[in-house]
Amino acid sequence: MNKKIVGSVLLCGVAFAAMGCPAEATGGGSSSDYAARLQVAYEKQAINCGYSSTAEAKLQAQVAGALFNGLFKLPGLPTSISEKVTSCTEQAAATCKKASEIAGCEALDAAVGTLKNGDACISEVQCASGACKGGKLSDNGSPSCGVCADGVGEGADCSVDSCAPGLTCSITTTQTGTTTTTVGKCAKSGSAGAKIGENCKGTYCAEGGYCSLDTQATPTTAVCKAQAKIGEECGLSSSSSSVCARGGFCPSATKLCAAIPKLGESCKGTSQCAGGAGCVNELCVDGSSYAALGNACNAVGTRLCGPDSRCKSNGNGSGATCVAAKKLGESCDATSPCAVDLFCSRVSNKCLSYANDLSCPLK
Repeated sequence: MNKKIVGSVLLCGVAFAAMGCPAEATGGGSSSDYAARLQVAYEKQAINCGYSSTAEAKLQAQVAGALFNGLFKLPGLPTSISEKVTSCTEQAAATCKKASEIAGCEALDAAVGTLKNGDACISEVQCASGACKGGKLSDNGSPSCGVCADGVGEGADCSVDSCAPGLTCSITTTQTGTTTTTVGKCAKSGSAGAKIGENCKGTYCAEGGYCSLDTQATPTTAVCKAQAKIGEECGLSSSSSSVCARGGFCPSATKLCAAIPKLGESCKGTSQCAGGAGCVNELCVDGSSYAALGNACNAVGTRLCGPDSRCKSNGNGSGATCVAAKKLGESCDATSPCAVDLFCSRVSNKCLSYANDLSCPLK
């Protein structure tokens, strides 16, 4: 998914980044219809492409479905965009490809809404300018309103501001030793990424490649290199961090790419398991269940709390426990969060519905 559509949503890390861009509209439907389709596709994508456990994927998909049900109802957002987002999410989930590698899904960043500059907005996609200054669909779990404004141009920093129509926020993450650096720059939409052997500074590599930063060179260089296949050498070298192709990981013991483990296999050296399993005590186990109320939990990974409960710290570094989440209309705050398909309004400090209460001014 692109920065215009989800902006600061970034609910589930890498998952949204691979979800897709527009194809030509194939038919009508309500915002609820599109959100339901997207939720199904997102769950599939999280398991098959992101190697999430079944429980984690279902939870993340429910969050995505609720958010997009509200987003697709926002003023200024044409129905055609809802169909395009949903269609390419389904294609990306089926292929595990980046949007730029799916025919017809290269330029959602050029899609804009109908609101004029100065109009209230929550998401950039509502605005004809392609930018919503101060508006966020999710900022630590709560939306905020802004106003439509002009987006920043090619080459500008888009870590905070939105890019103008026709541009995408190209995020480049480089690893030097233990230091990770992430930079966002506006670039022309529709790029398939740099090819193997090409410069990747300020951009990203096409499918099958990764951006290798050579800090021994003067000045520092960044070049796309081929991802390692199963059985090939991987791991940190003096100048770059090699990565394995999709479906593999790099065990620290062997530094040779190995296949993501399946149910019943050891997951030592990786937190990922294939097929919806979860990694517990270095073993891939059934990943379909949630921790019950009152039981120990983790905020991510295994031992997740269910949709109507949240993982709350016990304090003093003594772990966390599943507690009942706040329901629609109940009081909420940072320590008393809402159920996953609701948001806590900073205006009323009440749990509200993405589907019915996402509008400016916020209640």
